[in-house]
Amino acid sequence: MRGYFVLVMTIDHLGTFPAWTIVFTGDTQLWVSAAEGFVLISGILLGLLYRRRIDEKGWRWSRWHIGRRTAVLYALGVVGQIILTTGDYLLRLFRGRASGLPTNYLELVENALFQIRDPFRGVDLLPLYAVLLPCGLAALYLIKNGKWRWALAGSILIWYVARLDPSVLNIFRLTFRPAIWQLLFIIGVMAGYYQEQLRYRWRHPPIPRGLASLLLISSAAALLVISYQVAYNHLWPDVEWLSFRGSLFNRGMLGVGRIVVSIWVFAGMYELATLIWVPLKRLIGWLLIPLGQKSLIAYIVQAFLTYAVTRLPGFPFPDHDPTLMGFLHLAAVLAVWFATGFIARLMPKVRRWIQLHGSALAKTT
Repeated sequence: MRGYFVLVMTIDHLGTFPAWTIVFTGDTQLWVSAAEGFVLISGILLGLLYRRRIDEKGWRWSRWHIGRRTAVLYALGVVGQIILTTGDYLLRLFRGRASGLPTNYLELVENALFQIRDPFRGVDLLPLYAVLLPCGLAALYLIKNGKWRWALAGSILIWYVARLDPSVLNIFRLTFRPAIWQLLFIIGVMAGYYQEQLRYRWRHPPIPRGLASLLLISSAAALLVISYQVAYNHLWPDVEWLSFRGSLFNRGMLGVGRIVVSIWVFAGMYELATLIWVPLKRLIGWLLIPLGQKSLIAYIVQAFLTYAVTRLPGFPFPDHDPTLMGFLHLAAVLAVWFATGFIARLMPKVRRWIQLHGSALAKTT
């Protein structure tokens, strides 16, 4: 599923619609998008993995490990922001390209270091996770001590206050406000922590298992179809709250409807993937599984690919052929898949080279 979200995110970030690939992505105009999937799955994995690791290695190790991961993600976000803003800075100097960047380069670096400018689309999730991970650790502490209700209530309170006044608790200037999006992450943490209990209820529904699967998958598909009709075919145009910009399904402010639909649709996707896992894996597992397993690398690769494409002369290519553009979207996904695999295979060699030469240098010193 996370590999599919990488595919959706790559296409949506490139944009250049209309294209037939919009059927698979929705171009972020539906009641749910890949961003909710990333945040929810990341929370599930944190709760699932650290329930065991806290028992096995203790809180001190867990705090250090999550703290290190937080620092790495923030550093990657800063470096990515500096590289991409530097690219725009140079484009303005040599091509006369319009830009809202400061004329002082040091101010540009300062903005990236402290995340006080709107981030580039494609690297904005990295500093978000740098905030979400410590929030998840705090929630795990409460859950571990039997206070999951306090963790959930506190998360809802922060989400509600941040929706009332977006400037409150706004640590960084991000597309996805951490104080709002932490709620979906904490829900994921709780789901991952109570995996065994949820698995039992999942496998023993109050109605026959086959009927439960059919209802879940069909209702999830219906939600996607209805949201597509609302967004693109102007279904119920006078009902403002049904729009993805409306209060119920607002993406930036993470409306209640969006939270419910996200969980519902992803549960339906999970059930469908489970039922057809063998043919699904044979058909497209070669593409989606590596993208999901190496999602951080894939995320960074697509950010640079998106930047390169959106800075081409003539972008967003008006009057393009929608059929051709759809295949170009798939070509971009394949490029991300290839680069992700190449980098993933290269990284262990780089680590060994650094360890080898670092040891030699230390001995020489």
